[in-house]
Amino acid sequence: MFRIGHLGFFNDLMLCGTLAGVEMGLGLVGAPHRAGGVQAAIEYLRDGVAAKVPRARETTLP
Repeated sequence: MFRIGHLGFFNDLMLCGTLAGVEMGLGLVGAPHRAGGVQAAIEYLRDGVAAKVPRARETTLP
């Protein structure tokens, strides 16, 4: 177990990059882990943001 810390502003994109680096590092050193954590985080963040953002009205282009 370890902690990922930061100083100051930290957004969803930075989090995904950090998680990808951790997952890649674990793989490089042969540490046992389940792949797919980054994808799960992306889906979780996407679904959370999608629930807060109003859907754009459907429009037809000329």
